[in-house]
Amino acid sequence: MKLLAGCALALYACGGDLASPFSAVAITFDVNKQAFKLAQVRLNSLSSLRHLRGSAGDVTAGGKVRVSSVAARASGATVESLRSAFIKTQPSQVEIAWNVLNDIVYPEDFASLELLSTYYNMEKARAELANLGLTTLPARPIVAHAELTNENGISPLPDGELYYAPMATFFAPATTAQQAVPPAFNLGAVAHALGHQAVEELVWGGTPLPSPETGTDNEARHIARALSEGVGDYLGVAVSNDPHWFDHSLQVEPAERALDQIHCSSQDMLDALPVDDATAPFDPYPLGSVIASALWEEASATTAQNTSRGVLAALGDLGTKAASGLTLAVILDTLAAHSPDDQRADLCDIFFNRFEQMGIKAADLPSCGKAPLQRTECQ
Repeated sequence: MKLLAGCALALYACGGDLASPFSAVAITFDVNKQAFKLAQVRLNSLSSLRHLRGSAGDVTAGGKVRVSSVAARASGATVESLRSAFIKTQPSQVEIAWNVLNDIVYPEDFASLELLSTYYNMEKARAELANLGLTTLPARPIVAHAELTNENGISPLPDGELYYAPMATFFAPATTAQQAVPPAFNLGAVAHALGHQAVEELVWGGTPLPSPETGTDNEARHIARALSEGVGDYLGVAVSNDPHWFDHSLQVEPAERALDQIHCSSQDMLDALPVDDATAPFDPYPLGSVIASALWEEASATTAQNTSRGVLAALGDLGTKAASGLTLAVILDTLAAHSPDDQRADLCDIFFNRFEQMGIKAADLPSCGKAPLQRTECQ
């Protein structure tokens, strides 16, 4: 009977389509072995396997996109208007080919395996964030292999990044010989990208760019970028449970962003905040890594799920405060305020130590409610 059921399913798949739930083979990462592998997974959100449509996002492929940083910053720009202006050739509907054996879907070729694995990692990362309380994040388009360039002829996304906020779209680049693992196969990279989306949606209201990006305050602009990278890096580790997920795909200085090591702020970070990008382009990753590593240090020492729930809850509160301006002190105080009661004191002590070189003191974080303990890691 089982064999007959499998044959019937195979015939249906060959002639039609398949909807979740079902088991399939996809590319996954084994944290214990620190290796990517083919594994049987469960897909729970697809309404169409053949065309990779589902509640985690619809996957399309190809197309040509030309973005403009000037247009993205223009007054009145919206996600829809920028999509209309930037998309020069629409991406195509995907066609997945598969066979079924013993009720398990096996992609027939690498292209199908690549696209199915891309969807699976998005579904899994979104499910993990939903378990942590982020249930309202809207699904956004997922475009594989698009030709994505800016006015200078290069990608507007740094290596390893997947989410382009002005179009509220995830772009999964084609596999290249120079890549270690494509970021769309990397659960940490996908969760990092969802972290960017969460900051854009919950803190900045889903506008094409954070409000500081269209203003003249360099410090506010740079802090907003560091916040996004810090939340993204933290969620990448929290979802994948792998402090070295950066190493598996092309990233900016991955060894320096690993979160199982201490990151300290510095006078150089403080000095860089007010400098105009035209003079010295701001790198948000170092300050973002200090934020992320402080959160991960507390999470890994206590209950990671509770810390993560606090971080996600803080984003909505930061959105309320954004109209008045988000300073580094406001961000840290809000994160501390949403930390679980039994973890707040320790997280505050970590914040005071890690950000001492940027002038953060007890009076700056009223939610901590006490003078910090003396820690020596960053002195």
